[in-house]
Amino acid sequence: MAIATSEQDTSINFGRDEKTLTLYSNDTTVLTMLRRRGYDVSDTDSIGGVTIVIPKAALTIRANTKKVKEKVQTKPKRTISPEHLAKLKAGRENKVKV
Repeated sequence: MAIATSEQDTSINFGRDEKTLTLYSNDTTVLTMLRRRGYDVSDTDSIGGVTIVIPKAALTIRANTKKVKEKVQTKPKRTISPEHLAKLKAGRENKVKV
């Protein structure tokens, strides 16, 4: 049974003094990551979710280290000089209509 991606979820539960954690997921991306790391994700429930117990040491939480770079304008914005603008306008006025 396919579940919409907005409905797929993952829950991780562990106690502070415990050595293992319980992970439940019906998110296909998470299940694929677990399968590639050698965890058995074959025992699914009615909606395709899996509950596994893994060592707490397998969980890492990383801070977001990617910094968003602000767009820096490297070239100044081009502007037209008043003399050039006058020449363009004069050329339009002198244009012969066919």
